[in-house]
Amino acid sequence: KAMKKAGKVVELQVKYLKDLTSYFKKSSPLTDFDWGSQDLARKESIKASTSDTRTLLLKMCYLCRNLTFHDAQKRTFELHSSDGNGICTLRASDPTTSFDWFSAIYSNIVTLTKQAIDDANKMLSSAANPHEISHMGWLSEQLTDEQNTTVWKRAFMVLLDNDILLYHTSPMSKEDWATPFQCLPLLASRFVLCGKQSSYVSGADFLTFGIRTGTCNGVEVHIYRVETQRDLTCWSKVLLQGSQQAAIFTKLVSYSVIWKNKKAKLAIHYDKGFTLREEQDGPDGPGEVLWAQPFENLRMSSDDGQRLLWLDFEDIREQELDLGSCPKPAVFVIHTFLSAKVSRMGHVP
Repeated sequence: KAMKKAGKVVELQVKYLKDLTSYFKKSSPLTDFDWGSQDLARKESIKASTSDTRTLLLKMCYLCRNLTFHDAQKRTFELHSSDGNGICTLRASDPTTSFDWFSAIYSNIVTLTKQAIDDANKMLSSAANPHEISHMGWLSEQLTDEQNTTVWKRAFMVLLDNDILLYHTSPMSKEDWATPFQCLPLLASRFVLCGKQSSYVSGADFLTFGIRTGTCNGVEVHIYRVETQRDLTCWSKVLLQGSQQAAIFTKLVSYSVIWKNKKAKLAIHYDKGFTLREEQDGPDGPGEVLWAQPFENLRMSSDDGQRLLWLDFEDIREQELDLGSCPKPAVFVIHTFLSAKVSRMGHVP
């Protein structure tokens, strides 16, 4: 406004103010660095922090490579905060240095995860329906975007005594634990080793495994990626053992079926095998046994993916059972019970 009202000649007076030079000093790149909600928990404990120093909590954070930043030179790795809001990408001078730093941080995260499992089990022990956590950790799930391109999205997987829970962030409170975005029943799920996959963008190899689950809509398949061979071995072990423990924990599963135009109840016991009884409408107890067969007599099973299940036994041949809905959950339960029985017999290490 002053310049508009000024005449043709304007006099400017310039004065050097030394005290103002500090305001023009370039700030540290760490000043605006955000590490998610974990920073709030650290504000009270870290009093003497400076703009040139940041503290990243490793507990329950996600250590990975080539997830959001693709590096064909293998010099970078990523740290994602437990709430998913903070991402720190670090680049080393060469692949060897990057690997050394990755390995050192990874070892610390493994130790911290064990502590976090103990802490979570103590917190959840007072819940209405307490379940023990046997393993948990970050991995990435293979998805397809709108352009039909394969993408990887991080997910936090938790293995309970009878379920596999998946979260978008690491659960911190009882409310968080009660709201997974996906729940897969262990009894109707099967671990599948997929091996290595290669990225067309970075050229990196990924270690992957799959989980196939029998549902009322058919078979769901989920592919997950882990960062190390140790992670792959660990998830393989805990998922296989978890399904076998779920069989022992559940013991018996029953389905309403139609057999030879009769309403019946098919009971599958984790050790004794199959029992088909007449379905009773009244309170007279269990109906008459139509047939019973141990697992040892089962030669094969098959289904139509819609409602029919066929069980072929040595003694009574093929039996057709109409479950009224997709038989895949029952098929997966049978396979889990069989696997657990074979393992208990000592035929599997």
